[in-house]
Amino acid sequence: MGEPPPQYNIHEAKTQLSRIIERVEHGEEVVISRAGRPVAKVVPLPTARRRTG
Repeated sequence: MGEPPPQYNIHEAKTQLSRIIERVEHGEEVVISRAGRPVAKVVPLPTARRRTG
């Protein structure tokens, strides 16, 4: 199995948001925690395909 996603507490997430978004843009999932309890997951959105025709 793969490694668990990286986890940031809310304060870290606020100060490192750009870095977190960059990781997500590269396909990673990131968990945000409050008081050590996971409360949110940031995941990449599926890429939209352009139709040619």
